[in-house]
Amino acid sequence: VTCGTVKPYNDGIQAGHYIRRRHTAVIFEPTNCHPQCVRCNHFLDGNEAKHHEYMLERYGQKEIDRLRAEVKRWDKYQIKWDKYDLAALKFDINQEIKGHEKRLGA
Repeated sequence: VTCGTVKPYNDGIQAGHYIRRRHTAVIFEPTNCHPQCVRCNHFLDGNEAKHHEYMLERYGQKEIDRLRAEVKRWDKYQIKWDKYDLAALKFDINQEIKGHEKRLGA
């Protein structure tokens, strides 16, 4: 989303977070996590300026403000994800993927 690189998921694409992963309240928010190449995500430290441009264009300032409010609200707590939370999240994401695949005929 930051440099326009297009690659298959298993070929050097990483999960780039607009708000850093240390802020566990929004680590799994779909609007906070986007595909980034290794260069942007790792070597350019998230390519923040370009990621911000993408966020504004895709979601608007209201969503950016919502994510930041969640961080402010929950950052004083260390949210720990247990295996049941993660299993439920994985199930939901897989269901969403299946729905997209069906819709796209993949």
